[in-house]
This record gives sequence, structure tokens and C-alpha cells, in this order.
Amino acid sequence: MTGKLEIQWSPIENKFITWGAGICLYEVYSTLPESVPSSNVFKISESRYAELKTTNGNFNYTRSIDIYPKCEVDLLLAIGLTNGRVSLATFNPSPEHDIKGYVGKELVPRHGRCCNDVLFNPVEGNLLAVGLDKYRADGSVLIWDINRLSSTLGNDSLPMRQSGTAPGNLSLSVSAAAAAAATATAAVEVAKPTHEFGTSETAHSLAWFRGSPRVMAAGMNGKQIKVYDLRDPNKMINSTFTKGVYGVCTNPNNDRYLASFYDTQICLWDIRNFEKPICLLPPGKGVVQIAWCPTKQSALASLQKDSSVLDIFDIQHTSSSEEAEPTVLERVINPGSPHNITSFSWHPIDYNRLLTIALSGTIKDYRVIDRTSINWSARSQIVWSHGPKFLKYIDDSFFEDLSNQFKKRAMQRYGLQENLQKNSDLVKDNMTLANVWNWLHLTEKLSQDGVLRDSHYKHPGIAYILSKIDPEDNKSEEVIIPWSDLGYPNCQGSARYYRHDDRDKALQLCSWPVDRNSPVLLDFLNLLEKSGAYTRAAAVAIFNLKLPLAIDILTRAPDNSEYGSSLNVVAMALSGFSDDPNSVWRQNSIACIPRVKDPYLKAMFCFLTAENYDYSNVLNEKEVAVDDRVALACLYLPDNQLKEYMQTLLEELCKDGNLDGLLVTGI
Repeated sequence: MTGKLEIQWSPIENKFITWGAGICLYEVYSTLPESVPSSNVFKISESRYAELKTTNGNFNYTRSIDIYPKCEVDLLLAIGLTNGRVSLATFNPSPEHDIKGYVGKELVPRHGRCCNDVLFNPVEGNLLAVGLDKYRADGSVLIWDINRLSSTLGNDSLPMRQSGTAPGNLSLSVSAAAAAAATATAAVEVAKPTHEFGTSETAHSLAWFRGSPRVMAAGMNGKQIKVYDLRDPNKMINSTFTKGVYGVCTNPNNDRYLASFYDTQICLWDIRNFEKPICLLPPGKGVVQIAWCPTKQSALASLQKDSSVLDIFDIQHTSSSEEAEPTVLERVINPGSPHNITSFSWHPIDYNRLLTIALSGTIKDYRVIDRTSINWSARSQIVWSHGPKFLKYIDDSFFEDLSNQFKKRAMQRYGLQENLQKNSDLVKDNMTLANVWNWLHLTEKLSQDGVLRDSHYKHPGIAYILSKIDPEDNKSEEVIIPWSDLGYPNCQGSARYYRHDDRDKALQLCSWPVDRNSPVLLDFLNLLEKSGAYTRAAAVAIFNLKLPLAIDILTRAPDNSEYGSSLNVVAMALSGFSDDPNSVWRQNSIACIPRVKDPYLKAMFCFLTAENYDYSNVLNEKEVAVDDRVALACLYLPDNQLKEYMQTLLEELCKDGNLDGLLVTGI
């Protein structure tokens, strides 16, 4: 027997065989079978197990084995021996093959010589090609039709005799073995092959063409590949001179191409231009085996001597020209074998799946992962290839990528709306950007209404409008109003604010009313409430000296809002307002301000507890909207302080790159 371990998938997708010191049949499971003894089951991958079904050691000096491609339940093997004979056998009694008289037959050449290769026709499975060594004037390529063999001994023939105690089978007794041997001897028939080629030559390897099942290629005499047509046996139809006569195999997905090897060279051939290889693949070490992947277009695997990895060549034919050399992408895969691999076999159906066997007998089931080709789809989705037929993509509903936002806004004609405020409605998820569009709409409207008619800018900023205020020649009017006049008779102090035409324009640019008693304030506050900004609405009401209104807003906030019932507690606290510096309300409010997280709640208490009209804690609260801070400054800061604050705020916004700075700078 050959000392080299070989492996081959069968046409039955969950069975494979190995041979070397014996011929073994295995069955693959996706889950560990409970009814099978653990000694017969082993793991071949992370998710698959293999069970040794039976073993046979009765075929000595096996050189080559192939499996009948039309098997449905049981495997029929063609076993090529060193004496040139080819035996047809099964592992167990098989009605599937016994009824046809295949089992137990031997195909015997006229003169004994070494069998180098046996190969069933993948389409017409009854045709079996045998490649032999040279013998005088005999042919070295014999084609047998197993359907033409005599079936007189079909019922008396035996399957492969079992050796050992494989599960479900018993070893034969001595007398039974003798009877089987006698029967096997009688079964030897000198049947003639249907075709003979290669007179006085040596056939090293054979390959059938799937698209032309009556055509085959053979590596001959160590120097030539010949193509024969069974329909015209008197002549070969094509040939080429090369040392690459070993491992000849045709691409199962494209009959135009075949591959062969010798020593350290792999040759890729196009039979339309057979004079020279279209590509030479130098793996760098001695080649042991090559095989095309049956499930992927133009993928060729090769095994080198003393190697635990496989080389995969992805051959891409980019041009229709016969002279053009294909592009070859090489990659190395490691199936995880702990020792050097001696053989591999592609799965006939499962995509990119193969088996390997090592010197130690270790078997690995491995799936080759394709190179990932990534691209953008027309819908701006990341798409990549997944196997030969599928594409995968990322569901962008989980990712708010900027490109998706750009596309969505463009489809909604964002920036092209005649009414600038409609652009704001399209970007409600970005409040800063929405505020810019609202400001542009407001300045345009105020200009059309004549409020900003003396401006040199289409969209003037607050800084430009307030620049006309002069503390000497055009100063603001100071207004002082007692808290008692505002409905708080127990308060002894007063509120101070400033009036100026330019300050009024600035307030309108901030969406604040010029007159705190006008319906404009109520409309603005109602708009804030509808958007759920209850604390901001309450703070704006307080900044406009409408404390009772602020309390009403807070009490109207629903319990399912962001703050829930806690706003009712804030309303209760505000109802006890007192400007007495020694009051318990003021002292407790000042103590609690640092622990308040909401910027508007913090701002309203800072405003009510301010000393000497110092509102810096409110004006410097960055979490408060810029337009609210600017409006507050326009109401309560003296002219000199107002200009200083606007300059400081402008520098801060420009440094941060804040779009709200357009409110100050203008366009």
C-alpha cells in the first residue's frame, strides 16, 4: 500500500474517504452524535464532527482511487493498483450498485504495469479513464464503459471485505475470507476497454472536460499534454509540449482552462491557444497537488512539499484577448493542521469548503473566506461581497452618517426653500443650525417690515445694530421699577433695565418682545412650551419680570416630561420670592444654586438673587442659548458694559466656531 495519506470528498455531501495504509469511510455531522461511541468520533472543525464508519485494508498497493459520481446512498470506488488492475468495490453490500453488476469487477489491461490515475467521467459516469505506465505497443490511456461489463457474477460478488471491528460491521471468519477470495478470483474478467490512446507512452495524469464530456486531457511521457476526443479515437485533437504533465485538471466552471504542474512550477493553460501557458505560477517549493475549486470561478489551490498551509490562486481573466495574461491574486491559508499536509479535497457543493489530511492522520474541515470587496451603493450604504451570489450591507438606520444626512437634506431641497424658515424645519435635529435659519428668516422679515431699513447689511448682526449707541451722545434710557409695582408688595427693592431703539431692534432679532406686556411674549413662550422647553420658557418669563407667569408655566409641565413633578417643587420655591438680602428664601436659594443642573433653572435663580444688578452669572452661563444671553444683556446692562460684553462674547463664539456667532456678527 502507498504510505502517503490521501483524502477525497464523495458526491454524497456528508461523506468522504481517506486512503493510505487502508481505505476509510467517514461521515460528517454538524452536531455530536450521541449514539456513536466516542472513540469513533472526532472533531474536524469548530462546528463539525466526523465518524469513522468502516475501514478496509484488503487492497494492497493502491495507487489511485476515484468515486463514482452518480452515487446516491452508497459509494462505488474505482481502485487503481500497482499491477494496472482497477477494482470496483463498495464498503458494504449495496443494492444500488449490485443490481448493475458493478461491485467486484476488475478492469484488467492486456499487460500488467503501474496504474498512475483513475478518473470517472463527471457527466457520463459510466465512463472510467485509466492512466498507465508505458508497455511496448500497448495504449497507456484506457477508457472503460462499466455498463458494458458482464453482469453474470453481479449477484455473487462481494463488497470490500472489512478489517478490524469498525462500527456496525464484523470481521469475516477465515472460511468466509477464503470463499470471498475465491469469488473475487472468479470475478476477474478480461473485458476490453472501449477506447485506447497513447500507444507506447506513459500517462501521468488525466482530466475530463465537463462541458465536452467526450473530450479528455492527459499528461503524457513527461513532456506533453494531449487532448483526445472519444468520438474520433484515431487522432488527438490538440497537444502541447511541456514538462508540466502532472496533476492535469480542467476548470469545472470553464472548460477553456486547465492546470498542470511539475517540480516547482504550476502551468495555467488556455486550450484555445495551447502552444504555451498563459500564466506560470511559481509557488517556490515542490508541488504535491493542485485542484480547481468547483464552487468558485477560477480559484486554484495548490499544496507544496513539507507544508502545513495551502496556496490559493484567484485567477481573474480581465481581457477577451487570447494573448492577455490573467491577473492572479495569491493568498495563503492555514487550515489549522498541526503537521505537514499530504492531501486536500474541495467539497463538491459547499462554497469554498475543503478537507485536509496531515502526515499524522489529522483531518481538518476548513472554509476559505473570500477577499472582501467593499463599495458604496447608490443609496450610500457600505456594501461588500458575501460568497458568489450575495451582497451584504450595513443597515444605516443604526448609524447617522453625515453622507446620509447630506443626501436626505438634498432630497428635501434643503437650502433652496424660498421661505428660509422652512429650511429650519428640515434640520430640527440640529438646534444650532436651525437657529441660524430662524435668524436669517427673522432678519429678512424685519428688513422687509422696515425695522432694519437703515442697515447696510441684508442680515445685520447685533454688534452692528448696537454700535450706534453712544454713552455720551446717544445713550440708553434707564428705567427703574419697584418690585411692589410688579405685584410683590413685600419686596422693598426694584428692578432696573434700559431702553433704546437699537436695543429694541436687537431684542427682536433675539425673538424677544420690545414690550414685555405685548402678546409677542406670550406667543414666544407658548412656542417654547410646545417644544417641551418648559424651563427655558419660565426663565424668559422671569427675565421679562413675569414671575407669576413663570410659575404657571412650571406647574403646567406634564409629569412625563424630562423633570416630571420636580418642576412643581421649583414653582413652589419661586412663589416665596423675596429681595430681602437677609431672607431665608434668598439664602437658601443661593446655597442651592451650585447643585442645580439645568442651566435655565440655575439662571432664573441667579437672576432673582443678583446683588447690585450684577447678572454676570447668568450672562456667562454657556449652556444658556446665545440669543437669550444677548437679549438679557440688551435689557439689563448699561451702555459701556453692554459693548464690553458683546465684544467678549463675539471673541468667545469665534474661538469656538459656534454658528450662533452669526447672530452677533451678521452676514
